[in-house]
Amino acid sequence: AQWFRLAAEQGHPDAQFNIGRMHLDGDGVPQDAFEAYRWIGLSIPRFVAGEDVMRDTALTARNTAAAALTAAQIAEAEVQIENWSPQLGQ
Repeated sequence: AQWFRLAAEQGHPDAQFNIGRMHLDGDGVPQDAFEAYRWIGLSIPRFVAGEDVMRDTALTARNTAAAALTAAQIAEAEVQIENWSPQLGQ
């Protein structure tokens, strides 16, 4: 989880999806639908052309996380996604 998080914070979409999925399932990290939604949501627009299957998988996982959140939590996650930028060199 630590390595996925470090890569996710630098903007790698596969790592963002993986850390989000780990939070969705509680696999090696605390189960947290908000963190899952946020990380998976960050990954979706970063998948390049030709990665449609991965994008669709991410959309499905994000929607699963959304089902456990309130509208206010989803709105907050969307604000965080919109304002996010990679943390390089940390």
